[in-house]
Amino acid sequence: MVFCLFSKEATQSTEYKLFQKTAKMCRFFANTLVHYIKEFKCFLTKYCNCYHQLYLQIISKFPPSLCAPTLPSALSGELKAAALVPMDALLLQLLPLRPFVEFVLQKELRLTPDHQLPQCLMLVSVLGQLASQPEEVLQLWFTGSHFSEDTPRLPLHQALFTSFRRCCTERRVPVLLPGVMMKGQAQVLVTLHTHMCVQLCASVAALPPVYFPVLVRPTHTHTHTHNHIHCIRSSIRRSEHCFASKVQAAFNRECFDSGITPPPQLRSD
Repeated sequence: MVFCLFSKEATQSTEYKLFQKTAKMCRFFANTLVHYIKEFKCFLTKYCNCYHQLYLQIISKFPPSLCAPTLPSALSGELKAAALVPMDALLLQLLPLRPFVEFVLQKELRLTPDHQLPQCLMLVSVLGQLASQPEEVLQLWFTGSHFSEDTPRLPLHQALFTSFRRCCTERRVPVLLPGVMMKGQAQVLVTLHTHMCVQLCASVAALPPVYFPVLVRPTHTHTHTHNHIHCIRSSIRRSEHCFASKVQAAFNRECFDSGITPPPQLRSD
């Protein structure tokens, strides 16, 4: 179904009006779901796997997913406003739920090929939303599982690198995403690799020093992949001063905890 949206007749057609009604219904159901989860999330935790699956399915129906249907840009924009904006709100409500974190970050998460990219994009979105979350939520996402009685889960950064590595086709094509926003507008389309680097850079700038060792571990784990090396180096270069201050603070903390006086050039008096 192709619409010529620059034609006044097309916008008055029965098909276009039906499309608008469908978009409004999508927005209504999505906002209703977010509302109910916000009000009753303590009673809905056993359905976290369903919320995760729903999120991935919806994201997979939109670009840059390779299985997304082709639509004129104006129609695509309307659908994104109806479906994707509520998905950000949905994710925000799910962030503090331990069952959701445990399901999303499980070590052997099995996904269909068309859900690999949505999973990666979801983890990137989580990375961006965590800056406004309290300490207990940060611990859930950043530290991974520590005790045998815990449900095994990866730290967020390690899960993100693993997910990125699994998006083989999307990295080779490559798929393109909106770049850095300025005055509410994306400046340029960028690859998944660049998109992830930018988000990692922003995450590092806001990362509390206590989580820096957790960030370092997955970078060592995945250094056999050139893309990961380049991504981390890009993140460090883009946020050199802030990154250095985080390293310094983390190093000083380790020194003081061990009863060692840090070198003068590394003290943060």
